[in-house]
Amino acid sequence: MDAGAIEEESQQLKTEIERMKLEHRLVEAQPDNPSDVSAQECARLRAVLEGIEEENKRLFEFIDGKIPKSTTADTAMSSEELDSKLGCQDVKSITDKDAEIRRLRMEVFEMLKAYNELNDDFNDFKERQANDDSNSAHRDFTDLFEMLKAYNELNDDFNDFKERQANDDSNSAHRDFTDRIDSLKASLIEYEERYEQCKRENSETVAQLERLNADFEKLRYGMSCAASCSKKTDETLVAENKQLKELLKESMDDKDKLIADAHKFQTTVSSIDKELGNLRESNRSLHSENASLRETLNGSRDRVSETSALLGDMRSELSSIRDASRSREETLGGRIAQLEAEKEELEKEVELLRIKALENDTSLARYRAVVGHDGANIVEMNQEHSAKGSASEGSNNDWERTGGEWTTDQPLSSSSSEQRRPSTSSDPEPSSLSPTARKVDVERLEEKLEHALAEIAALSEQKNELEVSNADLSSTVENLNQTVDNIKASFDSLSSNLESMKMEHSQLIVERDNLLRKIEEQEVQLEEQKVLQSKVVASDAEIGQLKSFAEELEKQNKEQTNALEEFRTITENLKEEQSKTCSERDSLAGEVNTLRTTLEEIKQRNEANLWRRNITKV
Repeated sequence: MDAGAIEEESQQLKTEIERMKLEHRLVEAQPDNPSDVSAQECARLRAVLEGIEEENKRLFEFIDGKIPKSTTADTAMSSEELDSKLGCQDVKSITDKDAEIRRLRMEVFEMLKAYNELNDDFNDFKERQANDDSNSAHRDFTDLFEMLKAYNELNDDFNDFKERQANDDSNSAHRDFTDRIDSLKASLIEYEERYEQCKRENSETVAQLERLNADFEKLRYGMSCAASCSKKTDETLVAENKQLKELLKESMDDKDKLIADAHKFQTTVSSIDKELGNLRESNRSLHSENASLRETLNGSRDRVSETSALLGDMRSELSSIRDASRSREETLGGRIAQLEAEKEELEKEVELLRIKALENDTSLARYRAVVGHDGANIVEMNQEHSAKGSASEGSNNDWERTGGEWTTDQPLSSSSSEQRRPSTSSDPEPSSLSPTARKVDVERLEEKLEHALAEIAALSEQKNELEVSNADLSSTVENLNQTVDNIKASFDSLSSNLESMKMEHSQLIVERDNLLRKIEEQEVQLEEQKVLQSKVVASDAEIGQLKSFAEELEKQNKEQTNALEEFRTITENLKEEQSKTCSERDSLAGEVNTLRTTLEEIKQRNEANLWRRNITKV
């Protein structure tokens, strides 16, 4: 965009701002017109005002970011040197454009200042509007809405202006001119160095010509002296002639040496130019390799971010699994404590049953001792118990029979037992319990046994659930191990890529050092080394950036290794928790097996006692 178009746009913006100021003042001077005001309209206008403030902030950021700043002192000096030496008119046009851009920037700042003043006036108008009654509010808000429409139109025009400013080629032209100025500066420095070198060579040749002229003058003077002086002999003239010939030969040899030195210098200059071209090509290849390296490093960054996201998901899944396992452990711990209490109660009842079994054994021994004397009474007792047994069920019938035997046998065997065992009078008799109490005890024991069997079934179900959860955990652990292996493989590939890049980088550094050594050996007395040093410094800066980027990658790799170590610790903790649950499950299974064995022993003893009783009855 030309400067004239930019000035026209700025003038249009100024006129629009002045028009908005006049409209605002006219709105304040108008009389009040009563009308209704809705809360929705007020909220909408407030939202529009907030959008205007945000647009103002964005406008400041756009002005600070998009409008180019003035050139530096170096470019100003270079433009003056080029203007003085080459007579370049483009530099003047660039400076004029820079001045025009600065002037336009000041105009835009003035426009923004005017907009801020207008915004302050609008805020004052809002405060006055709040103090007015509701009838004048609608009129002011309608005027404000029109003003906002006008501002939106102005904002659209300004956005168009920004787009045209963004699409303007002045910035690119400015950059092209600065690049051209830099290239002209470099070529000018090279021309100056060559000019000074030619001046030195010319001064040397002039000095040699002056010496030759002096020698020729001496020769002329000698010839004149020889012509004037007739006293000198021909021998002296021949000797002087020989000396002069030798001097001429020496001067010719010096001239040939100077020509050879000039030719050597030209060859060295051409070789230096070739090496500079090779250095430029190597620098370009290094730039391309740096670009490819940056692309690969960006890809590795994406991979690292993806792996970090996967690790985050894995951590969340592991935390949920850990919480679930903890809740299961808590429930299982409570259940285990409850089962241990029930186990203790069952053990106590088993001890009581053992005591009762011993008592039954003693009573059976007594019955066997009494059978020989009181057979008729025992037959009657069996008949009575058979009549009673028709009303009861399996195990309760047996217990009632034994109880009846105990009750009926007690008066019969009292005399014999006192005669045979006088020392056992202090032992507790099983006949002290009634048949109904024994029946209640047996029913209670059967209920407890059924409850224990139900608990055993529930524990078996929980065992199956734990096995299923264990299988799920093992599958998740295998999946996590696979993901860890994939991440390790990706890290290995990234590390190999980094090592290859480092090797290539070291090779490039070695090549650069070799080139610099050659240049330093050949260009010790030339001032063009400064330009090469600046290029080398730029390449060093790029290498430093690459090193910093490689360090960042190493830091990211360290972070990922730390994350992997955390993941490994989490998996180890899960394995330990899993082993703990397995051990607890095995202990529960062992306790259940012991309970089963004890119950089976009790059943076997009861069956044996019943079998014995049936035998005794028979």
